[in-house]
Formats: sequence, C-alpha cells, structure tokens
Amino acid sequence: MCYYFTYTIFRGTLRRHEWLHTGVRPFECSTCSKRFAIKWQLTSHLRVHTGEKPYECLVCQKRFPEKYRLDLHMRVHAEEKQFKCETCGQGFTQENNLRSHEMVHTDERPFECSICGKRFNRKSYLSSHVRVHTGEKPYDCDVCQKKFPNKYRRDLHMRVHTGEKPYECKICLRRFSRRSCLKQHMLTHS
Repeated sequence: MCYYFTYTIFRGTLRRHEWLHTGVRPFECSTCSKRFAIKWQLTSHLRVHTGEKPYECLVCQKRFPEKYRLDLHMRVHAEEKQFKCETCGQGFTQENNLRSHEMVHTDERPFECSICGKRFNRKSYLSSHVRVHTGEKPYDCDVCQKKFPNKYRRDLHMRVHTGEKPYECKICLRRFSRRSCLKQHMLTHS
C-alpha cells in the first residue's frame, strides 16, 4: 500500500511509485541532465532532443511525440467543437484554446516583457520573446548543432534535414516545408 495515498500498488512497483512523492529521480537525460522519477517520463522527454514523433494521425498524417497529444489532436477532426467563441462563433476542441482565442477580440495582452514592455496574450510567447534579449538558444538541432530560441523554430529547421514538406499546393501539387512558402507560391496562380 502507498504510504502517501490509500490505494494498493503491486509490490514490484511500490518503490518506484513512492519516488513520485519523495522527489527521488533516478533516471537522467544524458543530453541535458534533467531527471525523472519514472523511466517512461525520460523516454518521452528524450523525444525533445531527437525530434522523434512516433504517433501519427491517420486522418491528416500529422505526427506527435506523445500519445496523449495525438488523442488531443484527434478532437480537431471530430464534428463537435464544443467550445464556441461568443464573438465570432469559431469552435474549439479545448477550452484553453478558446480562452487564448478570445483575447484576439479584446486585444488583451496580460503578459508583459520586463525588459522592453512588449505585451503578449500567452505566457509561452513572452517566454520565447525574452530570449531575444538574453540571446538564449536552448533548442539544438541534433544533426548540425545549430541553436534556436524556441522549439517551433528548431522543428521548422529540422525539415532541412528530413526533407519533410507538409504543405501542398492544391492546384499544381507542389509541396513546401513552410506554410508561408506555400502562401507566397499561391500568388503565382492568381
């Protein structure tokens, strides 16, 4: 039985389970030294460094590093988007996405950069922006070691190495690695 909660755990996993409560983290990432209490957490974390995305959406072929992210994504393809914006009617599968979207209508930007005063509607955007001032680039390309200020830019860069081109022109079927390149290309058809 778990000392911290009143439920039974199999004898072989009790010690590992209690690490969650005691702060013991025996599993260490060899790349960044971050530590984890459970081995599967380390396995999942390693995908941050490798860019591995083993879970694929069978509808649109988008890939994800964890199964729970694929499960969340699958709601995009569901008919029912239960969270509706009262201003424009756009639907969302997750309430937090609706809340972020609603700030578009109010121009609310509650997160302020303490260095330059620029404001953001998401905390993650502020965190990424601060790196402009600090020069921090914590996301490395595992192939060429180029450094990036955020995961999004690193993932875009990885397409240089993988050759991935997920954006397709519906007119001529030419493919592009970035949405902005596809938009620019679409001007050639008009």
